[in-house]
Amino acid sequence: MIKLLGDWAPLDRNVVKCDFDKFIFLNIEGPVIKNQISNLPKAGPSMYNKSFIKTRSKGVGILANNHLFDYGNKGYKKTLKVLNENGWFAVGAGTSKEKARKPLIIKLRDVSIGVVATCETQFGKSGIDKPGVSCFDPSIYKEIYNLKKKVDLIIVSYHGSAEMLPWPSPDRQELFRSLVDAGADIIYGHHSHTPQGWERYSNGLIFYGLGNYCVDPAKWSWHPNGNWSLTPEISYIDKKINFKIKTTIIKDHGKEISVNNTNKKEFAKHLSYLKLCNEPLKNRKLLEGLWQEASLKMYYAYYSNWLGINDLKKNNTYLTCKSFVRSLIKELWFKKKQLKKKRYLLYYHLFACDSHKEAISTALGVLGDELKDFRNKKTKKMVDKWMVNKL
Repeated sequence: MIKLLGDWAPLDRNVVKCDFDKFIFLNIEGPVIKNQISNLPKAGPSMYNKSFIKTRSKGVGILANNHLFDYGNKGYKKTLKVLNENGWFAVGAGTSKEKARKPLIIKLRDVSIGVVATCETQFGKSGIDKPGVSCFDPSIYKEIYNLKKKVDLIIVSYHGSAEMLPWPSPDRQELFRSLVDAGADIIYGHHSHTPQGWERYSNGLIFYGLGNYCVDPAKWSWHPNGNWSLTPEISYIDKKINFKIKTTIIKDHGKEISVNNTNKKEFAKHLSYLKLCNEPLKNRKLLEGLWQEASLKMYYAYYSNWLGINDLKKNNTYLTCKSFVRSLIKELWFKKKQLKKKRYLLYYHLFACDSHKEAISTALGVLGDELKDFRNKKTKKMVDKWMVNKL
């Protein structure tokens, strides 16, 4: 029996309860370092965690994400040391691209499991002789093909999605399904920061996004679904994959935090939300409409301003002014050369990351009538209610 967990990012909070008796998979969102070291320049925040999960069971630390290399190779090495000291495996990062994308093979009882970890391109990407994380490219299909000959079960961990959105993009659904078609048995998604849905597809099982497993609850108190997570339990018996849906919730105790199994009332509420997440996965037109709605919302809120496309709607005047003031403050605080570099990093972020590219191209495609518009009253109502964001 294994358990899949979402993002581990308690930052500097002390975690007092977080225990399982099952082998676990955990996305380590940011390096585990006791004291802050020099971080690398990037667009967006840099994250590190002072502590690692305390549990009786062992597991696999997923390192392929957009924060693991925020503090460079030093942060990566310190994280590896913590994992080794705790008897954990690691996958998804390395001192070169070849080593970063190397699959992990483990054996649990009589079942051999192959693990491939990858993420959409953002920051910390590995390269030839460059330490970093494993970013998605077509070579993953060859890795799956080769693993299929060696193991009983293949788990593909994928870090990437539009943040705060309860549903994957249609392209993301196609991508995850293609990995199953290639031979993967379980797709283990994370990065959305809010739980997303799941589906059985062909002979595989896809979890699009598990949510925040253990984060600083004070930083996520603004989001109704930011402090709980989907934590499925999976068994593999007689060559069949079975699973149980479980959820956990983060509790804030002042100086300390804990992760607890949900009670009946909390679990029922979570199941109701997850049902909403699952519905569009079986209705492609609805999923297209939701993604178009969300893409346009993100486009008007910040993408168009970042890209210098001044066609914002009138009802976004406040957001435009707010963004302009922030940009002005940055102009005053940073030297011209530094600001120019930050802009390059922002543009890199927008064009390198699949989720950003998908959202921008979808919004422009709808506005330019290149794409058929699947939005309606239902999609607007769903996105307005459930895509909670600090826009």
